[in-house]
Amino acid sequence: MNFPSDAKSNLDPSIYIRRNIMLRAMTGLALLCPVSFLGNGEIVERMNIPMSYAPENETAMAYWTRPQYLDVRGRMKIGVAAYALEGIEKVEFYLEGDVPVQLDGDFTLDGRVDIDDLNYILENWNTTGPRQLCQVLGNWGLVVDNSTVIGTATEELVNDETGELEYFFEFDSNQYEDLSRLRICAKVYPTVGIPLCLEGDFQDNKNVCGLDVYPFNSEEEILYVSGSGSDESGDGSIGNPFATIGHALWFDAPETNAGKHVKLLEGEHYLPATPSDRALRNTNSSGRDVLRWVTIESGVDPELCPIVGSEGSWQCKVHFKNVRVTPQTEEDQEDLLGGGSTRSMYWFEDCHIEGIVRNAGSDMTVRSGSRIWSIGTTWRRQFQPAMRIVDIQSTYDLISGDVCLANWINLMSNCTITNRGRAFDPDNPDETASEGVHTDLFQLHPGGEYEDALDYNNIIIRYNTCWDHSGGQMFFGSFGRNENPDTIVQNMAVVGNNFGQWVGITEDMTIGGLLSDDVGRARLFAFGSQNTKNMLFQDNILFGKGNWFGGPSYYVNDWGNPYYVNIKWSRNYRTPDKTEMWMPMPDAPLSAGSFNTDYGAIEDRFNPETDTMPWTSPTTGVHYDGDFDGFASHDIGDYIPNEDFLENF
Repeated sequence: MNFPSDAKSNLDPSIYIRRNIMLRAMTGLALLCPVSFLGNGEIVERMNIPMSYAPENETAMAYWTRPQYLDVRGRMKIGVAAYALEGIEKVEFYLEGDVPVQLDGDFTLDGRVDIDDLNYILENWNTTGPRQLCQVLGNWGLVVDNSTVIGTATEELVNDETGELEYFFEFDSNQYEDLSRLRICAKVYPTVGIPLCLEGDFQDNKNVCGLDVYPFNSEEEILYVSGSGSDESGDGSIGNPFATIGHALWFDAPETNAGKHVKLLEGEHYLPATPSDRALRNTNSSGRDVLRWVTIESGVDPELCPIVGSEGSWQCKVHFKNVRVTPQTEEDQEDLLGGGSTRSMYWFEDCHIEGIVRNAGSDMTVRSGSRIWSIGTTWRRQFQPAMRIVDIQSTYDLISGDVCLANWINLMSNCTITNRGRAFDPDNPDETASEGVHTDLFQLHPGGEYEDALDYNNIIIRYNTCWDHSGGQMFFGSFGRNENPDTIVQNMAVVGNNFGQWVGITEDMTIGGLLSDDVGRARLFAFGSQNTKNMLFQDNILFGKGNWFGGPSYYVNDWGNPYYVNIKWSRNYRTPDKTEMWMPMPDAPLSAGSFNTDYGAIEDRFNPETDTMPWTSPTTGVHYDGDFDGFASHDIGDYIPNEDFLENF
């Protein structure tokens, strides 16, 4: 029973509360019970740790789909990819310093505290409580003026400028002074939970920062470089171009090369080295500052003006636009796009980057330091180009190492991965595979930081496709080598992906190409650290085997805390027809296969005959929901052969 919508004045809310509060409070007490009740009435001790699902304690997850420090001409649709355990209510955008106010008690987020908020509390008493009720009563009738908000998004739509599903608004750069750096911030309100503010400097905390932009509506100067140009007699015009990129950047001894725009004409091109002259070196736009990008763009067909090498290490903030990077030798390939420090930052937009080899140590991008945005770019024949902050609509082919690393990525969306790991390379038929390297699609690990407190935070992996069994694990990671009790992975959404570890397998069950190991060895999903919280796995297609990392202590870590807190596993299936739900071990039903009983009692696994969805596992604490006709097996023998999988789906 709710208050009528027209009863918003002259009403004492205490009358309705007294009639309903006791029953709802008693219902809420069940969440605090430190035991697990099975379908047969048996009670299993849970080491006095409540295995409950409480989305009201968690924040939203969101990240910008645009690169930092970009120029904005005219009107631009700017937004975020955003998720929460129980969905998103709205996103408000504002300029730094003008933070929107949220009233305590305004749970419906309409800028006022009234009957609607009281109804919300009473309808959701299992996830709210007396504290939230007091917030409503204590602020009854208050109204807030959020005039500082420059844009509001209440639904997820396709941004036709980025091709991405976003919560976005239209930013009008004409209202602001040219080249006056602005920081756009976002406040992301979950339907249930704690709002997330994306604000502050990217340099201070890339995980939850604002978006720095430069309104720029003036005429832009373009400098041209050609293989037939001259650094002595050229003036940088299209009719009289320079010969080298480096000369175009520093010929006029600028205070900074930030904002310079170079277009490449016919010929092979080499990236410059950081100048040895200290004065010129200090003019480089750095990845450590908030200045604009140096832009290098193809001025003709990219195949006619490739970048084939470099003159040395160049540490700069560079926007590569519609260029081909195709070194001709292994020597040219190594560290071609390097820098290896935070002074380097790269934005690849609609580029094609292809190597000669894919051995460890041969990467064009150095593994430490440089932050990367990859938008619509193809990466081919690389070892591990995994240092992206944002990766949208990119393609990865013949990548022999990890494709994506959790300590770098914040948003990976609509990417396609083929021939990963040690798949056969038709252009290098005699290649010998590197041994002892990771070949995972997504990797969560501490690297060499065994004692540091790591915080892998605010990560969105969505709508990516990898139907490929040629590598190792697909979704893998633990902090097993890191013993710091403050290490945590949190606030992560994995949504709408197609991951097929067992797609296209043949009866001999071998991985194609250079790896002869049994394809059944690798797991599609092997995930979890000793502190893992606030994660959403939703609407994914998962074909393979997998499990939550844990241990004999019922998934309780070395410090007496649950491994998993507020993890939601929702509507994940083996095939696109969504008939077989895919659940990780040790929570999957017995029909899915056997699993080490030291890591989860048989009677605690989901039983389709007696258990119903939603269901919270008494073993892992993971919260499951979704419809099902059956459950996917974790036994590869049940799916051999399936060469026609892609034809059927």
